[in-house]
Amino acid sequence: MATPTAEVKSAAWRRSSARRVEFTQLAADYKAVNLGQGFPDFPPPSFIQEAFCKALNGGFSMHQYTRAFGHPNLVKILAKFFSRIVGREINPMEDILVSVGAYQALFCTFQALIDEGDEVIIVEPFFDCYQPMVMMAGGTAIYVPLKPREGCGPALSSADWVLSPEELASKFSARTKAIVINTPNNPLGKVYLQEELQVIADLCIKHDVICISDEVYEWLTYDGTKHVKIASLPGMWERTVTIGSAGKTFSATGWKVGWAMGSGHILKHLKTVHQNSVYHCATAAQEAVAVGFQREYDVFGTEDSYFHQLPLNLHEKRLRLADCLKSVGLKPILPQGGYFMIADISNLNIDLTDPSTKDEPYDYRFVKWLVKEKGLATIPVSAFYSPEHREEFQKYIRFCFVKSHIQSGLEIRCPFGCNRTFKVRFTFASHVSRTHKMCSVNHLIEPAMTMETPVSDVVSESERSEVAEQNLSEVVDESLFLRNLTLFYLKLQGESMTPSKWMLSVEREVVLGPFSEAFVEGLAALFATYYNLNLAYQDGLTLEFIQRGLVGINPETGSKVAAGKRDKKMHGMNPHVCTLLRKLMDFEWLVI
Repeated sequence: MATPTAEVKSAAWRRSSARRVEFTQLAADYKAVNLGQGFPDFPPPSFIQEAFCKALNGGFSMHQYTRAFGHPNLVKILAKFFSRIVGREINPMEDILVSVGAYQALFCTFQALIDEGDEVIIVEPFFDCYQPMVMMAGGTAIYVPLKPREGCGPALSSADWVLSPEELASKFSARTKAIVINTPNNPLGKVYLQEELQVIADLCIKHDVICISDEVYEWLTYDGTKHVKIASLPGMWERTVTIGSAGKTFSATGWKVGWAMGSGHILKHLKTVHQNSVYHCATAAQEAVAVGFQREYDVFGTEDSYFHQLPLNLHEKRLRLADCLKSVGLKPILPQGGYFMIADISNLNIDLTDPSTKDEPYDYRFVKWLVKEKGLATIPVSAFYSPEHREEFQKYIRFCFVKSHIQSGLEIRCPFGCNRTFKVRFTFASHVSRTHKMCSVNHLIEPAMTMETPVSDVVSESERSEVAEQNLSEVVDESLFLRNLTLFYLKLQGESMTPSKWMLSVEREVVLGPFSEAFVEGLAALFATYYNLNLAYQDGLTLEFIQRGLVGINPETGSKVAAGKRDKKMHGMNPHVCTLLRKLMDFEWLVI
């Protein structure tokens, strides 16, 4: 029967483990664009996919058990590859354990090395499984946070977040068994400098403490930042367990192949846990990863290396996300490595008075509001801190930028009260006397009618009987423009439209950057009101974003063209604009 203390600890780690599940489920429930969960939505490189297919067709042995502690081909190439990085010969049969992902490697490490009453120092922010795994092993977690460097202005990069050597040293005691570090760090993206690692190494050696170094993002570093393995420092190989991940290395997180690497006298204890729990990792997946590492060994340091190509690709996504966040009033912390970027939301003025979340940290409430109201899923950063430090870091949220659909997240309109000016001209022409059902814009009516701008500011009564050409000089951002369009539509509702044309002209300077999902959806809902709407330059609807080339130029004739419902050819048009037009034409895309 469990003791009261054990029951309390069990409840604590269950709550910790539930956080990620809660926010993942929330994103699914609201069908949000998910920039929270940390996995790529693009495929692994073709060479490793081909290796997996070849392994599956490689005879009966690829479908049966292989060596329990790691497929021979895989442990041999891992030892060969990393020997030259750590500067010592790694024994493939003694110094490596292949696990079911890095997650299981961590589990084996804590279960094998931590006993009841042991203390484990965890550097914050930390990947959320560390704490419950320490507690499940009977240990006590001791926390030390990375903090923005004092006296150097606002933190702009993860490099500006540092450990206090004095505070770190104060956490070591006679009960300290291990310290857990994560470099590059999730969620911060910090990559430890060699001198920072040396401070940790000196303390580990002084107090005879094991270092558990989670390095799953080791190949994802940016702007010339160099990843250093703490196991390569003098005196640290004998006391370090390094955790690695094929999923993060080759963008194949679903394969669940990871490893623990270290001195055989430590690894033998991890192997005991592995052998008596999971026992074995999928043979074909291990073979494919072995082929992938052999290929990378052969091209290492060249432009053909996937370890060179992937960070270059993600670097662009990282910069694009940072620029977007800055443009809407957030303060991104540019990561040196990894999948994630955190952003400071303290400048935002959002009403979060939801009774159901009033007792939760500010970033929890903000993230839930963002999912429910704006359709964008992120993760609260305070979830990566201990209760004693959580309040200090509850004004940050985490984004994952390792997404091919990063543009979808960026298109969601800034929900934070920041204006974006733009230039637009459109002509509206009706072709039928019947109107669409009112429900087509029901989701727009309530926000439109609760805003303060009077209807007379949009279109006056006298202008309803003739062609209306009104300069809306007060239109300064997308949300206001959408509101005015909605009010304009509501004024026309109830009248049978005649073939006479109604025209509204709005002009503002274009700002480069994506258009919001709400903006596109609002236009689509508005103009899909008329069944026979045909997007054409001569009659129907023309949208001209002057600096974006929304109205394309036919390269053969030089004439302006826009795609119609019946003619979906897009001649010489900006690809992003083509996507916008297709959404306008796709009635099934509308949420009605």
